Amino acid sequence: MPTDYTDHIIAHDISTANDLRILQEQFQHAAGIRKKVTTLDVFNFFSNENAGTIEKYMFCFEYEAGSFVYREVTHRGYMFFIVEGEVRIIKSLDAKCHVTAELCPDRSVSEMSLIDRSPRSSSDRAKEDFYLIVLKNEVFRKLLDQHPAIVNKILMGIATLMSNSLHDTNKVFTEKLPSIV
Repeated sequence: MPTDYTDHIIAHDISTANDLRILQEQFQHAAGIRKKVTTLDVFNFFSNENAGTIEKYMFCFEYEAGSFVYREVTHRGYMFFIVEGEVRIIKSLDAKCHVTAELCPDRSVSEMSLIDRSPRSSSDRAKEDFYLIVLKNEVFRKLLDQHPAIVNKILMGIATLMSNSLHDTNKVFTEKLPSIV
């Protein structure tokens, strides 16, 4: 608590400096989101203006190595984009956990949950310290009301990713089919 006018000015300056530092960090995060959005496959259909708009609807989050981003059968309703670190996709089957994939930066996860909010079909666990960008379902719905053309582009990107994933799954299944029959 300041004891005189000079102390009050110093306390105000420190408070203002902290506020400026926080604003600078928020600006850097927003600039980081805009820069990252332009490199992600799901946003291939975006212009720079679109990236500037969507960054206002997203936020950044960090997980320590070993932390679960989410667990199988939980209901979360968000999609995330890996910025730094790797995540393991883990599926429980017959009381055992199986790593089905390891995803690295520039990949997206939980595209279906963003749209339908269905329970998770797998768990995601940070393999190392992990930094991501999040787009929540509730925010996505606001974006739909306020910027439907941008949501259309996001849905085109998600459809493209899911189509590619389905092609990859079909290829793996076809390769394994002779051993099943």
